[in-house]
Amino acid sequence: MAPADRLSKRVLPGLLLVVLALGSIYLGGIAYLVVCGVLACTMSWEWVRLVTPRGHRWWSSVAAACTGFVALIAGLFGSLEYPLYASIVLAILFSGTAVLGRQGRERAARLLLWLPGAIVWPSIFLISATFIRQSDDGLATAVWLCVVVWGTDIGAYLIGRTVGGPRLAPRLSPGKTWSGAVGGLLAAAIAGGLLGWGSSSLGWAGGDAALGIVGVFALVFSVISQAGDLLESAIKRHFGAKDSGTLIPGHGGVLDRLDSLSVAAAVLALAMYLSGLGPLSWGGG
Repeated sequence: MAPADRLSKRVLPGLLLVVLALGSIYLGGIAYLVVCGVLACTMSWEWVRLVTPRGHRWWSSVAAACTGFVALIAGLFGSLEYPLYASIVLAILFSGTAVLGRQGRERAARLLLWLPGAIVWPSIFLISATFIRQSDDGLATAVWLCVVVWGTDIGAYLIGRTVGGPRLAPRLSPGKTWSGAVGGLLAAAIAGGLLGWGSSSLGWAGGDAALGIVGVFALVFSVISQAGDLLESAIKRHFGAKDSGTLIPGHGGVLDRLDSLSVAAAVLALAMYLSGLGPLSWGGG
């Protein structure tokens, strides 16, 4: 396939995902929760198929249903605690039930090690994304995080392809380069800084954040997003998989697309919970 064809195959589904994400963020409420819930359920389904032997892949539907229940709890109670507790309990029950009757301690231990992630990781993404959107200036904060993560991905892809050079982590992800990592950092800092600086002009925040300070925060979350990408790459490499799924043409699975965003959202939500402020307020907004 020619480079132009590969790019178009990657860009068109990517644009549709951007429209879906921004549309749900803008609408908020039940529409946003439904979109996040569907994405989280799909992540659960892909996770089980990634980490379990073929004979146990019907558990992917059970994991997706458990994560859907967490989304329901989040919608009914509108708090962090109840869906978090539900995800932990369901992860324990799901994993324990899945290993019952399995032959061999090593096999059972492997399932107990990896299966909880099918519910915990997607649920943390769901809870974090919901918390961010429901917070003060939630619309601006959610869009800002997406812009930082997407800027990182786009900058890393374009600069990495153009410049090339030494590999960033050849054992985990042979396609990533140091030049791409730096390109992602710069793109995220510029995009995140400009969005934070002009947030009040867009009517998303009470005051413009300091460009330089928000740019620094964008750099930090760009690093976190790249770490999330490498983490999922390490898991896929461990199980000998190239992608988590094939649902999104040119991108792999939903877990492949949300690895960076889910980790960055979890860290941002925790920082906001502890500080009581969002990144635009950290920057003087």
